Amino acid sequence: MKKGKVIDIRKDCIVVLTQEKEYVKLKKKQGEEEGSEIYFFEEDLIKENKTIIYKTFALVAATLMLFFNIFPNNNVENNMVSFAEDTFAVVSVDINPSIELEIDENLKVIDVKSYNKDGNRIVDKNKIIGKYFTIAIKDVVENADTKGYFEGTDKDVLISVAPIKEEFSSEVDLVEKQLKYMAIEEKDKKYIYMESQNGEIEKSRKEGISLGKYVVYEDCKNEKNIEIEEIKKMKVTELDNKGMLTNKGEYLNSKNSLNESSEKENSKVENDHEVFILKTGIEYVDIRFLNELGIKVSIDLPNEIITTEKHGKFFNLTKEKNLIIKENRYFINLKDVLDYYNIKYNYKGSVIQVDYGKEKIQLKHLEETDFLNKNISKQIKKESNKEKNTKIITKNNGTEKKETIDEKETLIEETTDTHTNPYLNPIIINHGNEYIDINYLEKFKIIPTFNDENNSLEILIGENKIEIEFSKEQLPIKQESKVFVPMKKTFEEIGIKFEVKKGYVYTEKEDIKESFKYSNLD
Repeated sequence: MKKGKVIDIRKDCIVVLTQEKEYVKLKKKQGEEEGSEIYFFEEDLIKENKTIIYKTFALVAATLMLFFNIFPNNNVENNMVSFAEDTFAVVSVDINPSIELEIDENLKVIDVKSYNKDGNRIVDKNKIIGKYFTIAIKDVVENADTKGYFEGTDKDVLISVAPIKEEFSSEVDLVEKQLKYMAIEEKDKKYIYMESQNGEIEKSRKEGISLGKYVVYEDCKNEKNIEIEEIKKMKVTELDNKGMLTNKGEYLNSKNSLNESSEKENSKVENDHEVFILKTGIEYVDIRFLNELGIKVSIDLPNEIITTEKHGKFFNLTKEKNLIIKENRYFINLKDVLDYYNIKYNYKGSVIQVDYGKEKIQLKHLEETDFLNKNISKQIKKESNKEKNTKIITKNNGTEKKETIDEKETLIEETTDTHTNPYLNPIIINHGNEYIDINYLEKFKIIPTFNDENNSLEILIGENKIEIEFSKEQLPIKQESKVFVPMKKTFEEIGIKFEVKKGYVYTEKEDIKESFKYSNLD
């Protein structure tokens, strides 16, 4: 995957300036705007002689060079750090991994910075950018937890915030308040907030350390006689245990941090349709929730028109950018509809609170994986904890056949959902080759990380790291937010024995045995 900035939109394509300072033409998609930063894959490129593109933009490049020679970049001249355009504030998140989120005035993530390799492993820019910052933080922390970066029951997370301009300082209070709401939702984590001072974000960037850890360093360097390089390597739990967070640290999970009982009074999250999803920075709400608010919704898919009505007042939206269909559920643009009908709403941590009469209804955020997990929960998940050779029944061409599995083996069977979406199964077969969803590799006590730039898979087994590269003839398959990698090569590199038979792949690695259902795309 590559990143670039859209500099020209044409009738049949867009022109992008990449991070490598190359001009490329891409297939035109919906929603691109001049000046916006986008991510793209090799298959999005329109292949042609690059000389043509360079000549087309030679004058533009020469003009830009002349401009920068006449008006030199003050940041470079003064050795200042730079931020993404439209950055309002920086929010640092430390566990060790350490990352920073750059957010805009709507408190949505527009860029991410990692301070170590572990930071890269817990962040997927493609999934984080565009999300409300509290949701992004929860995603990052949950990912870190899943990948084993917390030790035991100590789950300390250090948070710090810095406005990038002094005039934004007064508005940071809203960021801090939202962090407190979020922390109260996360009962099993301990969120510690360190207040930063003016200029510390620039100093921390120059030192190559996260904002939060830099604040700790400045607070403790004399009293604790500690070097900045030591702080960089320490886990937040270690900083807390050594008393380095007590002077300035505020424990956000504390009930004193917010009056939790009064805030939750008259609020509720009851129904499975009281949810929203995020895509490209836009919130979409389940249409069944709008019905709950008395808003009727009709969708004319052939003409791509959505009509809403409440008390005889009609509001029409086009399908483009306003409708998302997920697992036979319909989600439409929350902001446009609620604004039109003057229904108040705002974020409270990672939920959206909607004021409806005397009620305050909270909408929960749904991730892409929540749809997958919901389908898996509908599946029959059998764990044989009884005797060995437990019998199960499978169907092959309409006939019944008995198979056996080991006592520690887990079987995940197909549901009707996989008939309409074969990618819900852990393994797919395409052109005779098996591919496995990398998320299921974690069942073998390993940490997989996919590298979009060179289509390789990095595997962390204990302290050992393996990088698996795939041939051009058998590249990984990307489907929405999921990545399927060639199973045979991956299993051989990791040391997983496997056998494919009767709709399942049976696997074994040391004392771990798993059986996975597959879908055949051929």
